[in-house]
Amino acid sequence: MNWGFFLGISKEREHQFDKKLFPDSSTITKRPHQFSNKRVFFLSSRVHPGETPAAFVFLGFLDFILKMDDPRARLLRDLYIFKLIPILNPDGVQRGHYRTDQFGVNLNRMYLDPDFEKHPSIYAAKSLIAYHHINNCTSPRPLLSIYDVFKDINPPEQTQNLNDSQIEVRIKLREWKKKIFLMIIY
Repeated sequence: MNWGFFLGISKEREHQFDKKLFPDSSTITKRPHQFSNKRVFFLSSRVHPGETPAAFVFLGFLDFILKMDDPRARLLRDLYIFKLIPILNPDGVQRGHYRTDQFGVNLNRMYLDPDFEKHPSIYAAKSLIAYHHINNCTSPRPLLSIYDVFKDINPPEQTQNLNDSQIEVRIKLREWKKKIFLMIIY
């Protein structure tokens, strides 16, 4: 592979940040390469299956950003890492629903606390955004960790020997940090 072609690419791979999403197996495709000094641009469409124009906007963007002879597209590829999800609600699209998934849930209302089993695409998208927000932060010290974004993930060293009041304070702090996280990404 010609490594010089991809501006800022390193031979190191992104970390496995969520064991639920990326099982540790040698048969699974390797994680993507890391890039230095690049921000991440996240684009998704069709969380509501009936919003078919979003699919055309997505495809138009994809067509543009992949053009090799367009200097604007080349500049954007040099400056950003693109993480693209064409359909966030494939089950709802397949079933012809307008706003809901296969269980009748409006996935747009699940971003605050997605469940891996019930809302896997939203859980994965939020995990991806949180991972890149934390690890590709341009400030010296990120405000949040992955443990602040998801309630069911706790650092192993911090879950032992907590009394009820410490747990309650930690839950309130996590909710406050979630609100800050949402303000930052919107």
